[in-house]
Amino acid sequence: QGNQQSQQFAWHACTICRAPIKVSYFLIGYNLYALVQTLNGGWHAWNFFTTLAQQVILVVTVLGHEFGHGTMARRVGGEISHILLWPFGGICFSSRPRDLDNRQMLKNDLKIVAAGPTTHFAMAPLWMAIALVVKAVQDPFCKQPEPKLAHFYGLEDGCFDCSSAWECVSGFLNPLAGGGPPPNGNVYGQPLISEVGYFFWSTCGIAISMNVMLFLFNVFFPMYPADGCKLLAIGLMYCCGVRPRRAALILVMASVVCAAIIIIYCLFQLRGAMGGEGGGGWMVGVMGMMAVMSLTESYRIWDLRKKKLLNTHPYFFAARSWNATRGGVTMVNSSDLDDEVEPTQQCALGDAVATCTAAACPCCWRGASRRTQDAESAVTEQAIELTLTPEEIELRRQHRAAFLSRAEAQLQYNRMSVRELEEERLVSRAGCE
Repeated sequence: QGNQQSQQFAWHACTICRAPIKVSYFLIGYNLYALVQTLNGGWHAWNFFTTLAQQVILVVTVLGHEFGHGTMARRVGGEISHILLWPFGGICFSSRPRDLDNRQMLKNDLKIVAAGPTTHFAMAPLWMAIALVVKAVQDPFCKQPEPKLAHFYGLEDGCFDCSSAWECVSGFLNPLAGGGPPPNGNVYGQPLISEVGYFFWSTCGIAISMNVMLFLFNVFFPMYPADGCKLLAIGLMYCCGVRPRRAALILVMASVVCAAIIIIYCLFQLRGAMGGEGGGGWMVGVMGMMAVMSLTESYRIWDLRKKKLLNTHPYFFAARSWNATRGGVTMVNSSDLDDEVEPTQQCALGDAVATCTAAACPCCWRGASRRTQDAESAVTEQAIELTLTPEEIELRRQHRAAFLSRAEAQLQYNRMSVRELEEERLVSRAGCE
């Protein structure tokens, strides 16, 4: 869906660092609607410019996040095709080398996916530094107009009620805390900091909180297509040795659960809005659309898994490998379908519990999972041997021995130097004469 948006419903805004930036028409419409909403009831400069600042900060933050993905893709040998900004955030369309083995490509994909959320560890401290600069510039002007009366009431100079730099900005790191420290006021209850100075301070606070929220959502809310879902699937395959089909199943289950949570939340908000209790709004609608899109894409992954075409999905290219070792035999997959998975054999209750637990917690039960796979492979090989006649078994062994002899001869030929090859060619020509 993101690719369709970038091709049909987006315009080329600019090019940054050789990366074309496309903006969705829906994002432009949403931002304009949000600005128009601030004009209800008359002109309020604070509401208008605060909303505009939030939109600009969101675009800058999302761009930084997507450039994290794209820059890492370039470092592993790929290139940025373009970056799309749309109501659900951003998408970096990038390429990467595909002439490597599956494990190396999984490692590269894990680096690319992790590079996006990592950028928030740089952007959040940068905004914190800017906020402290704003405070340092404003502090000389935040003086009590009546020092004696202010001292009597225990009021102090300074723009904000915080004793250290960390105390001043740490409140923005908790999105649920309600922001940073309150501004100091005079004896009449008026803030000492100017409205313009407080606008820049609050803007920096919004940027810090936004980076924290985007990091937490992307990493710890595994709903497709958020980065957390990609980290979950690719991390299971690369770090835990989980097979792609099982990783896809875990991804689908996690996405469906997260999407259901968001849909239920949106329905409660809609119910409150219809009952006059507030809630609703465009943001709730965007969240609901994102959840529906996640369910749609999850069903697509499920359908690909069912048709054994999971390798056509960019996350699960490792579902089809050129070779795989099973039961000591190297097998080649020359079809367009996923690698064949051996059927699960009937086993005792303890093995069944271990297998089911491995499906839910593959990292914790990695050894049990691999032992189960090896046992299944051994049972399969034994079953094949039992179904063959003695003549067929002997013929199979001869074919295997011939194949190994050809492989050994080819290996020796590949190890020969140019001089040895030339001498062999001359000997062969002399023999023919």
